[in-house]
Amino acid sequence: MSPYVQVRADLCHLPLTDQCADIVHCSHVLEHVPDDRAAMAELVRVLRPDGWGLIQVPVWSEDPTFEDASITDPSERKRVYGQDDRVRLYGPDVVDRLRSVGLTVDVIPAAQFLSTQECERHAIDPAEEIFHCHRQG
Repeated sequence: MSPYVQVRADLCHLPLTDQCADIVHCSHVLEHVPDDRAAMAELVRVLRPDGWGLIQVPVWSEDPTFEDASITDPSERKRVYGQDDRVRLYGPDVVDRLRSVGLTVDVIPAAQFLSTQECERHAIDPAEEIFHCHRQG
């Protein structure tokens, strides 16, 4: 584990108090979490009312999100999802999932606010869409 990691936790059950975070950043994690909506709701729980979040997930196509809980074999997951530890392929409807747990979502292409050098430094595809979120209400 990286020496920079301060907390290792289940994203569906964070060991944090309600509304304790000014900012949350969840990068390429939700596609690995069986109950992604529970994880999203947990991010909302810890986010302060005036806080914000950056959520990144790979969006593979214009098709709706695909997930099949019966696919448990790692080699089959790798074939279907591209990695043996993924449990879904997100489509553009990921925005609806985020909104369903109480977030407002702005979809921002990475290249709109990061330079080419910053994208390279942080291994972000400039074409990737980043979801800038706030608590609803």
